[in-house]
Amino acid sequence: MSNILFAWELGGGYGHLDNMFSIGNQLEISGHIVNYVVRDLPRAELRTSSQNLKVFQSPYFLNQNPQKTSAINFSDILLRCGYSNPVELAGLIRGWIHLIQLIQPEIILVDHAPGAILAAKILNIAICNAATGFVFPPNTTPLPGFHNQNNISLQQLKDKDEQVVQSINTVIKNYSGEPLGNISQLFDIEHSFMCTFSELDHYGARPDTDYCGSIYSTFGESFPAWQQDSKKKKIFLYLSAAHPLFKSIVEQLRNSPYQVLLHPRDMKWKHNEQTIDQSLFISPRPINMDIVTEHADLVICHGGHATSSAVLLSGIPLIIIPQQVEQQVFANRLTSQNLAVHFNTNLKNINWIDIIEQKLHDEVLKNNVKIFSKKYKNFKVAKACQHVVQGLERILSNK
Repeated sequence: MSNILFAWELGGGYGHLDNMFSIGNQLEISGHIVNYVVRDLPRAELRTSSQNLKVFQSPYFLNQNPQKTSAINFSDILLRCGYSNPVELAGLIRGWIHLIQLIQPEIILVDHAPGAILAAKILNIAICNAATGFVFPPNTTPLPGFHNQNNISLQQLKDKDEQVVQSINTVIKNYSGEPLGNISQLFDIEHSFMCTFSELDHYGARPDTDYCGSIYSTFGESFPAWQQDSKKKKIFLYLSAAHPLFKSIVEQLRNSPYQVLLHPRDMKWKHNEQTIDQSLFISPRPINMDIVTEHADLVICHGGHATSSAVLLSGIPLIIIPQQVEQQVFANRLTSQNLAVHFNTNLKNINWIDIIEQKLHDEVLKNNVKIFSKKYKNFKVAKACQHVVQGLERILSNK
């Protein structure tokens, strides 16, 4: 039995928690003690029914201001999250160090937690990664850009990397640690369990990588809102009500020839559910993705890795409307393989009925998605979790 700390620092949504709790549950079944350090405690409470979980608040940067431009690489994300100022970063790392010393884990598992990685390196504690490709960039210098390389110079990428390394090394010096030669050395850890498929790796397929497959939860309401015996095509929408295109999509689909099930994020409701008309049913609560993928003919979402994985594994075409840079990178990756189509937020006057009709009959898109689904037809989330657990146990046995 081992004491394991599972850490999450950056990013939002349920995907990080679903990944952590799914793997953590398998670790606990195997007899290990798991302590969760999470960015979002209220979401963690909503995502688990267990009262016995040991859950702590992670240190994270509070003064994040909206930026007019998107981050150009992973280092740029860190610079916007407290890693640009050595004093602010020192406070974050001190918090991580004290948490780790309090919990006293034998190994640390991270899902988008660079602060936990740095603190573990300072304390000389073994670290493993268990997350999507986006949060664990390739070992290159500089770290790859998120956008078309024609729009980003190599020097810009290098500058971002060097700024982060300078801050990190200032903090490391306080603890008499070994300074980083480049930012990629931050990700030089015991092992990386890449919780995705090579086709869904944000940075592209990487050789000699331990791809475990996407780990997601089917947590949510189990009822299907649409009439299963209806001949109408069934469309599932999982979108933020705050998104600029949300209103136009919903308005057009409320009187569409389809059956539409909508789960809107960031919207408050007076009632548990609401039927707008015979074509559009709205649920404020998450819908079980097993139910969605059993009946849906098309899914429209922002491109979250977990949702998109579940949809593609079921062989269902996907339309992505990215909301932030990670989703944009992911959308570009899927579009390049014709596994999905995506639309820019800045586009106006989109005829969504025409778009949906086109994609419902896009044989190339449908065929590529079916090929992906068939390739991984034997994939099970539980087996992916067991793979991580067994890998961790091998590492622990060799310590």
